[in-house]
Formats: sequence, structure tokens, C-alpha cells
Amino acid sequence: MQSDRQGVSTTYSGSTPISDTTTTPSLTRRVKKFCQEFFVHADIFCEHSDYFKSCLRGNFAEAQTQRVEIEDISIEDFALWVNTVYRYHFIPHEGFVLEPDLIQILTVWRLSDRFIHKPLIDQYKMRLEDLLSIFTVEWWRKYYIDHAASDSQRYINELQMGYRYCRAHTLPDAFSDGFVTACANCPAQLYATYASLLDAEFMRLVSVRIVMRHANKNLIPLQEL
Repeated sequence: MQSDRQGVSTTYSGSTPISDTTTTPSLTRRVKKFCQEFFVHADIFCEHSDYFKSCLRGNFAEAQTQRVEIEDISIEDFALWVNTVYRYHFIPHEGFVLEPDLIQILTVWRLSDRFIHKPLIDQYKMRLEDLLSIFTVEWWRKYYIDHAASDSQRYINELQMGYRYCRAHTLPDAFSDGFVTACANCPAQLYATYASLLDAEFMRLVSVRIVMRHANKNLIPLQEL
């Protein structure tokens, strides 16, 4: 079945274009060497994305050619974001299921921020906060007692990966700080076992957070009395 919506094509070769063509409702991809072209519906991408709305409905050359080049985004990351935009558009928002994977959540937020898709920016920020809020001191204690140490190590590794991603892509400090806090809430004996396996920067920040959690707040240096 053909759609009467205008379509957007995106092509990769380290860059990505968008073209105006009538497409089926499904996303089609054309691969040529290291280029990959996505045909998607312009109306859907302009609905909430100020970036695409400005490009395709504004006074830029892209509005005439209906092709937008996007650089520095991997095919996999952009495909994930395209899929998310479609799901957000077609699935009722109360039934919209967000990715459970921390790196995917960060990736969708990063691209939503880049393309100024405000609903997805808000949705994925809340999803990240919800996931990180699970790692409370009490949650860690119970998990540590009920599971093998290797299971706990997996979570520590995932939190460090999230921190690395935030720093590598210059995401908000509040995001990277959330990963530090989530890890610092783990039992001290668990952290002592695996601290040497962590990156130096992440280990330093988590160590300080753990120490300060156990600090006596009533101790005040003489000069501050």
C-alpha cells in the first residue's frame, strides 16, 4: 500500500541525507558501500523535531532538495533513533515502551537532544532517572546477599559503561553523576573486591562518594567554627 506522506531519506557515508519521495509506511534502507539511505516520512520527523522542521520546512536548501546530511552518527545509532521516532508516533503514549538498555537509552536521548525532539528528550531523561534510582543502598544490600558476586559485578560494569558513554559524548553532568551515585551505593565489601578493575577516574569519583556517605557530618575543621 502506498502512502501519500512525503518521505525523508537519510544516507550514511559518515554523513546522512534526506529526500522527498512517496514511500510506503515502513522504513526502507538502501546500502551502497559505506553509505546507507533511510526513507522515512517527513511529516512524522517534522512533527516534534525542531531540527528537521527547520531543515525541511524552513528557508534552507534542504527544504528544496528534501535531503539532509547528518554526520558523525553511526548507522546503528541512527537506525535506533528512527525506530524510536516511529514507535513514539504510532504507539499510544501510555503504551510506549522504552528501551531497557542503559546505553540505548543514552543514545536515544543524545540524538533526541541533537535533533531537538522535545518529547523524546523528556521521556528518555525520565527513563534514565527511573533506572538509576533503582540502585539504592537498600537495593544493593539485598541484591548482594541474594546473588553471586559476579552478578553484582555485572551491574558495576554497566554503570561504568554508562559513565564512560556520558563523558565520551559530553552528556549532562547530572547523567554521569547519576552513574557515580548508583555505583557508590553498593556495599563497601563489594566495591573493595572490584574497585581495582574500574577506570581510574570512575574509581576515584565512586570512592569519594562512598567515603563521604560514611563521613561524620558533625566533624567541622577548626577554621570553619
